[in-house]
Amino acid sequence: MDLTLCGSRSGSNAVAVWMILFTYGPFGWCEKVRVLQMRTQWLCDQLDALKVAYYREPFMNIVTLQAQFITESLVKKFDLVPQKHHGDNSWYKIVIMDHVEVDHLSTFITDLKESLYKNEYNIPEPVDGLEVPATKIDVVFVPLLAFDKKGHRVGYGKGFYDKFLSECKPETIKIGLSFFEPEELISDVFEGDILLNYGVTPNTIHSF
Repeated sequence: MDLTLCGSRSGSNAVAVWMILFTYGPFGWCEKVRVLQMRTQWLCDQLDALKVAYYREPFMNIVTLQAQFITESLVKKFDLVPQKHHGDNSWYKIVIMDHVEVDHLSTFITDLKESLYKNEYNIPEPVDGLEVPATKIDVVFVPLLAFDKKGHRVGYGKGFYDKFLSECKPETIKIGLSFFEPEELISDVFEGDILLNYGVTPNTIHSF
C-alpha cells in the first residue's frame, strides 16, 4: 500500500518544501531566493570580467565553469563539484547555497585570478591547464570580420586561426561567428585559407 506524501516517491521533497515555508514563510523564502540570485549574479559578473567561460540557467543559483579555467588546486580548496569523479572533466559546478557568502566567492575569484595568466593575444589561460591537441578537437568556433557565400573568411590579421585550423583533423567542424550576413565573394582569399562548414549570424545559419 502506497502511503507516501507524493506519488510513489519517499515524499522528502514535499516535506522539505513544507519545512521551508513553515520556517521562513512565503515572503521570507522569496527574500532568501533573491539573495542567492544576487550572489550568483555577482559571481557571474566577476567571471565575465576575467573572460572565464561559464554557463548559468537564468534565475538559478548554479554556475558551471569550463574545466580549462580551473586548476586542480582550486578544485581541492573549494570542493568544486566535478562533471564526474573518475576521468577527465569538461566542467565544474558551483552551487550558491545559503551558507556561501560573497566573502567566500571573493576568495575564490582572487585565487582564480592568480591561477590565470594572459597569453600573447591577451586571453586568460590556466597556469597549469592541460593542453588539448588540435587533432582531438571536433568543433571549432571561429571569430571573424567577414565571410562569403562559399565559406571563405576574413579574420583579424594575425593568422592565428589559419595556422590552428590547418593543424586540426580534416573532419573537424568549423563554425564562423559573425554579426553580419555573408558577402557574395571575397576576392583576395589567403592561399592557405580553410573553408568554414557553417557561418552563424544573428539571423541565419549558413551551411557550405
